[in-house]
This record gives sequence, structure tokens and C-alpha cells, in this order.
Amino acid sequence: MTSINTNVAAMTALQTLQATNSAMDETQNRISTGFRVAEAKDNAAYWSIATTMRSDSASISAVQDALGLGAATVDTAYTGLTASKDVLNEIKNKLTAATQDGVDLDKVQSEIGELQKQLKSISEAASFSGANWLSVDSSSKTYSGETSVVSSYSKSGNAISLGSVKINLDDLKLFDKAASGEKGGIVDAQAVLKSADGTSLTLGGKDSRAQLAAGGLKVGSDSVGVATVKSGAEYDVDGASKITFNNQGDKITFDVRVDGALQADGVTAKTTKVTIALGTVQTALNNTSDSITIQNAEEMAKVVQQAMTDAGITNVKVGTAAGGTTAGKSVLTYESTTEGAKSRVTVTGVTATSGPNEDAAATDNASFTAANAAVIGAAATATRTFEKATAQMDAFTGPMQLTGDANIAFKIDLTTGASGAETTATKDVKITKATISAALGTTDGKINSASEFQQVMIQALKDPDGNGDAATFVNAAGATVAAGAGTAGEPITGITVGSLGSGAVSFTFDTATNGTEKIAIKDIKATADSAEPQAGTEAMISVAEIDISKAGLKARGVETSADIKEVLTAYVNIVDAAIENVTSAASTLGSVSSRIDMQQDFLSKLNNTIEKGIGTLVDADMTEESTRLKALQTQQQLGVQSLSMANNSSQSLLSLFR
Repeated sequence: MTSINTNVAAMTALQTLQATNSAMDETQNRISTGFRVAEAKDNAAYWSIATTMRSDSASISAVQDALGLGAATVDTAYTGLTASKDVLNEIKNKLTAATQDGVDLDKVQSEIGELQKQLKSISEAASFSGANWLSVDSSSKTYSGETSVVSSYSKSGNAISLGSVKINLDDLKLFDKAASGEKGGIVDAQAVLKSADGTSLTLGGKDSRAQLAAGGLKVGSDSVGVATVKSGAEYDVDGASKITFNNQGDKITFDVRVDGALQADGVTAKTTKVTIALGTVQTALNNTSDSITIQNAEEMAKVVQQAMTDAGITNVKVGTAAGGTTAGKSVLTYESTTEGAKSRVTVTGVTATSGPNEDAAATDNASFTAANAAVIGAAATATRTFEKATAQMDAFTGPMQLTGDANIAFKIDLTTGASGAETTATKDVKITKATISAALGTTDGKINSASEFQQVMIQALKDPDGNGDAATFVNAAGATVAAGAGTAGEPITGITVGSLGSGAVSFTFDTATNGTEKIAIKDIKATADSAEPQAGTEAMISVAEIDISKAGLKARGVETSADIKEVLTAYVNIVDAAIENVTSAASTLGSVSSRIDMQQDFLSKLNNTIEKGIGTLVDADMTEESTRLKALQTQQQLGVQSLSMANNSSQSLLSLFR
């Protein structure tokens, strides 16, 4: 059928051409982007999977970066350790050569000294991105004896987790600026010198363990007496004096005053009125009953404490104490928590008011009597007591030992007097070898335990100038005088030296008067032995301190040829031990480095596999797409011609009317 209104052939040709053009656009887009699934509309499922996997791939890349940073830090430290091992081997060779007769020890020490400097240089240079594991300062607030590096990656569901390997820096460090003695680094930690048969060498000198150690002598806390008052009446836990709250109208009121100074100072303090009601008792005893009987002094203390808190009084602690006259009875205590004597608690004006009793037959609460409520009131000022002031030193960390004229000095501040007029007396104390000998009956000047340390402190207070004789003292002019002559070195009395369970030593005033007493330990100073080296002491040394020069050996009390060879052999053993520790540390880092390398290789292959999987889902097949493009181009040309022919069919129709 031929129609002048509808050109069916042209419409069909146009639709075909449009479909071909659309297919060409899609194919050209795939060719230009390289993706057959570039957006969610192309294939939602594949696009979602590919997007998630790309995120995982990015995470793996980040982990690879972290692994690279960790590997670089580990490798830097490992390089430093291996270089240090070579230097230590060279020091060992020099020491071994020095054991031969006729060797100039001073020249060999010159070489060893340079090698010791090289060890220091290596440790300080082995730093990567600010992390140095070989040269540390354990006293720094930011220091941690343990660090970690990323070592693994895992994924469970959508959760990604990173694994790490812990590294103990205390086993790796060569130098520690803060640690001393046996707690230093591999190179600067002291070790006991051993002879060829394995026994400790007993040589004197500045590096001897017997020279000086502070032990438990560290400044501790100081303490001040605190005011405490007792209630005036005893609380009968068995009799009729028990107080029952069974109505909202049941109330006990009283006045509390916490003075800003002692009564003698004439200071008037603010008085606070406190009220105990049924709600107060319910809160204090955690009891919601409408009728509550306070059973004993402990419960009464809780109720009074709650009432004071509700009234805004926060500097008074309510407690209990045994009754003064009757068994089974107690009293309430009121302790000011304000430090020092500038506080005094007064509890007065106790009154009891009873509401209608729950029992209709009674008009009021029989337990709410003035006599029963009086247990709350404080006794007279004269019964006020104060805790004894106590200070303490830190726990004993010995053993410690003093030789020659080595000593440890400290000061004790004793504060006494009325509030506002306190005076402080400073007492000087010196502990010497003579002090230790007098206290323990020994001759080596060594303190082995906390109990011995306590005995030494007792002796030190008896003999503050440390001359070993508590009956005579040395005055400012250096002359020996008898006790009672007024010299500063006389005994410090009125203080009890105790020993705490932690090993700390405590200092307590023997008397307690108005609470102004204060005792403080301060200004501890250790002075080394300036005398000649002491014989018979266990010698210690570190690799960093080795000195085989004639002067260095003499300072350690080593002068004979036999002693020199023995000490040199001991030095070789010390270096051997350091080499063993460095080798062990390097082995540890080598294992960590190997683990990181394996993980890096695995993650690289894993990432490649993920990328390949993503490509399989969303990448375009360029060969297929290019072939399709050529076919579509041909279809497009045919479509254009077909449309042209369909449009020309109307011209043929017009020719029939000519």
C-alpha cells in the first residue's frame, strides 16, 4: 500500500538508524573508557562488586605503604646492630692483643676509645623518620619499652584488621641516656667482671658496685595532722535508744560549724543547720520503707553524713569509734578533711521533732527524744584529738653500700606551733659507712634489706652527723663535743621510724597536740667516695667504660702484671657478652624483616589478583568492541541509504500525476 499520509518505510528506516546510532555510541564509549561496566546503570551487580574490590585494593596499597615504613625502620636498626657487632669484634681483637707482654696499653686504649665513639655514633645515626631504637632515653615521658610494626592484613566479611609484631626495645637498645647500672643498653649496661674461672673479680675503684647506690633514699610524701572530734554520747546498739523514722514529720536538726582556725585565734565561722528526715535515712541506707529503724552507730554515721552532704558540708567525714565506757556502744566521730590545724568541727543544738505515729494509738514517736538524738552532738572542745604527722620515703630498692668517705645526706623539716604562728626547724642528717656499721654491727657498709634500712635510719636520727658515735658530735668548728652542748649534730628526738609493708620507711611525730605538726623529707644528695680505691669490692664495667690505659687500670686498683691480664681477660668476656646480645637483637630484627618481606610479597600478588578479577567483571574486550564498531558503521551507512530511499518514494508517486 502506498500512502501520502504515512511513510511507513521511512519510519522503519529511521528507527533502525536510531538503534544503530545508539549501539555505536555505547561501543564508542566502551572503546574510549576501556570499560564495559563504567557506571551502575551498565550493570548494577558487577559495578557494586568492582567498587567494593577497588576499595579493598586501595586498603591493601595503604597497608603496603605501612609495611614499607615498618620495614625501613627495622632495616635501619638492623643495619646499626650489624655495624655495631663489627665494631665490638674489633674492640675484642684489640683487648686480646693487649694481653700480650710488651704492648703499649695507652696506645691500644687510644684505638679502643675511637671504637667506643664509633659505637655511640652508630647508635645515634640509626634513625628512620624520627624513630631510633638503638639510642634511647627511658626517662622521657614518650618512651615506651615496647613498640610494634605492621606485619599482616586480614579481612573478615566487610571488616579489615591489621596485625602487628611487637618489638622489645629494651632488648635492642645500645645506649640509654637515663638508665644506669645493670639497666642500661647493651653497650652502656654494667656487668660484673669475671675472672677466667668464672668468679667475680674483687677490685676497688670508681666503677665498683660498693662505691655508692641511693637505694631507698628518695624523697617521699609529707603529711599533716588532721582535726577529729567525737560525739558526746554513746550509741546503744541494743537498748531503747534506737531511733525510728516512720513519718514525714520525724526530724532531727543540729548545727555544724567548721572553724577556719583554732578557737584560740578568735575566728568566728559560719554555722550550717542540718536536718535529718525520713528521706535522708532512706537515701543513706538505700531503704525505701516508710518505717526505718537505725540499728547501730555505723548506720547513724551514714545518715548524718548524708544529711551533711545535703546541707552542702563536704569537708567533714563522719565515722565511728569504740565507746569510752560501755562495751557494745560506740560514738560518732567528725573529722575535718581540710588539711592542717586550720579546721575544727563543732556539732551542737541537737533537737528531735516527731510527727504523728503510724500507730493510731500513739500521738508521737517515742524514739524521738532529746536523749536519743543526743548521740549526734559533739563532745566538748577538750576531747578534740589530732592525728600524728607522718612522712615516708619510697620503698627500699637496695641493696646499697657505702665505702670510704661516701655519704648520703638529706634534710628533715619539722613544723610545729599554733595555727598562723607555725615555725619550721630544718635538721641535717648524713648517713655514712660509720652510720651503717653502728646500726647493723657490720664493717662492709652494706644495707641488704628494708628492715636493715630502717635500723640505719633510726641510727641516723641518733647520730645525724654520721660520725658513728651517738654520744659525741662534731660542731661547726670541727671539734668533737659531748651531747647537750647545743651542736646541730645532736640527736633528733620526738620521731618514730617505722617500716611499711611496701618496704618504705615512715617518720612519725611521737606527740600530737594541735594538729599543726608537719614532717617532710627533702634535699637528698649522694656524694661519691673520694678516697683511694677500696679493696675487696665486686667490680663492674660496661663496654662504653672500658679503659685499659695505665691511669684507667690504676683507678680500678689494678697495677700488677697478673692483675692486668686478669682484668683484660674479664674485659674480653664483657665484650663477648655484648656481641652475643647484639647478635641476638639482630636475629630478632632479621626475623621481623623476613616476616614483613613475605607479607609485602603476598599483598603485591593479592592486589594483582584483585585487579585482574575487577578487570574480568568490568573491562571491555577491545577486539570485540572494535569489530562491533565496524559492523555498526556499515549498518549506519545502510540505514542512511535506506532512509533516503524511503523519503524518495514520494517523488515516484508524484510522477503518476504528470
